[in-house]
Amino acid sequence: MMNLKLNQFWLSISIFTFLIFMSLFVFFKSYTEKMTILFEWQLLSVLGKSVEFIILLDLFSISFFVTVMIITTSVLVFSNSYMNNDLFFTRFHMILYSFVLSMVLLIFSPNLVSVLIGWDGLGMSSYLLVIYYSSEKSFKAGMITALTNRVGDALLIIYISMSVYLWTLSANLIQYVSMMNYTGLGLVFLVAVSTKSAQIPFSAWLPAAMAAPTPVSALVHSSTLVTAGIYLMFRFNMIYSDVVITNYLLWTGSMTMFLASLSALSEMDMKKMVALSTLSQLGVMTLAMGSNLPLLGFLHLLAHAYFKALLFLSTGSMIHACGSYQDMRKSGSVLEVMPVSSSIMLICLLSLMGAPFMVGFYSKETIIESMMLMSLNSLPWLLMLMGVLLTGIYSMRMLYTISLSSSNQHSLHTKMDSDWLINTSMFILMIPGSCGGVLLNVIFFKSYTLVISTMQIKMLIYFMLFMAMLILPLMNMLKYTSNKHTQWVWTNLWNLPLFSGAAPLQLLGLRGIKLNYLNDYSWIYALKTTSILNSGEILSKSSTMYNSNKFSRFIRISLLYIVLLLLLFM
Repeated sequence: MMNLKLNQFWLSISIFTFLIFMSLFVFFKSYTEKMTILFEWQLLSVLGKSVEFIILLDLFSISFFVTVMIITTSVLVFSNSYMNNDLFFTRFHMILYSFVLSMVLLIFSPNLVSVLIGWDGLGMSSYLLVIYYSSEKSFKAGMITALTNRVGDALLIIYISMSVYLWTLSANLIQYVSMMNYTGLGLVFLVAVSTKSAQIPFSAWLPAAMAAPTPVSALVHSSTLVTAGIYLMFRFNMIYSDVVITNYLLWTGSMTMFLASLSALSEMDMKKMVALSTLSQLGVMTLAMGSNLPLLGFLHLLAHAYFKALLFLSTGSMIHACGSYQDMRKSGSVLEVMPVSSSIMLICLLSLMGAPFMVGFYSKETIIESMMLMSLNSLPWLLMLMGVLLTGIYSMRMLYTISLSSSNQHSLHTKMDSDWLINTSMFILMIPGSCGGVLLNVIFFKSYTLVISTMQIKMLIYFMLFMAMLILPLMNMLKYTSNKHTQWVWTNLWNLPLFSGAAPLQLLGLRGIKLNYLNDYSWIYALKTTSILNSGEILSKSSTMYNSNKFSRFIRISLLYIVLLLLLFM
């Protein structure tokens, strides 16, 4: 079994490494010769309507593909250590391969039908990865993820059916059609892709999806799946000529950025906090698209994918070394015992804040400065600045809590950076995650991006970061998380999970609690192992519903155990 797993691991690494080098060769060929390759096959033609399968190879599709392949290779190396004792490791690999295949189909094909196939494949494989661990929490998160993705699938089908009116199903041809008279069509498309990119009001599924294994979070829910919607926005960027559409993007992007940053202030779960930071950066990308800065938005998409996947791997390394504790308060004082993971986390958090000369600096700060020079609505502009301030606060809070604060963990757990597979996976992403900003800037802009702005605008961003450093200790002294009701509202995205889960069921006339019991609890426990411990736990919990008296409960549980033993050994 061990040899089979090892052979499977090295075969996967070899295939993905070969794909990386081949795609890099095509990328530099396309970059040096200014070449775009288009393959087209006509599948069928009915009543003058043709359905083609198209593969588009240009700088943007190949660069995104290289990003996906590098992150996938790193995650495979990481998962071989992180999930070494998992019984269904082969199944995990198969689902991961299906996800990558769906992602490749979405990246290279501008045809709407093949995009829909890749889109559905992403949703299905994402759902299977979220419910990978058989637990109540995983199934609830998977249900929210599946329902949200189904909304996006339905809207994308509506968009495709409406696009037939334009006499083509190819995105590279649709973008040259004037969309001024198709505001409704553009809004349908944007709402559809907003479900994958977790924009308001579809933001609840992304923090809930952290119930998946950490390697899944690093690949799927931080750098690839959530950016698939942004990538489609970039491909269809010509539909943003309408004022209604641009206002929709500005409002959803700014509100998502502010909401996610505010919720991250009170979050103690490390994975959920990183997920909320992902949600905040998705808002930045949406703001770039709404501000008619699609190239800067795509640049931030690539830069964010590298440093956010690296941040997830460093966080997963700490979780793995701390006995699977995800609470930041249980993982303090790791700077001395885990210097590699702590240093990498510091680099990623600096990139997240847009610190000078980090990978996020060349895209995020340029987007913010460019937006400040535009005549935008004042409220989205203010929400964006508040999001920048809150991003600095929760990033430094995470760094301080994990690296510098005192540890409350059990002394039996030994933390160290001795796992060479985990360290190797982080070093693979270290170069693009720390120095990739300059390279991406030169490739897509032929030179360093120059934004002519006033000294006041440039200093305002650094003033916000400096204010974050001052506000953080003040918030710690005031014990801002002591109010449980306030903390619950903040960490639950202002009750958006209620909107995503319970509200649709109420509209269907179904009671959420009863439906949850009938559909979740019953089949979860049916799938669990029928050991005496699990059966006794279920029976003991069910017995508490009938009597609260301790002695009577003890008698009932004892009788249930006796009956259970007789049934098992008769």
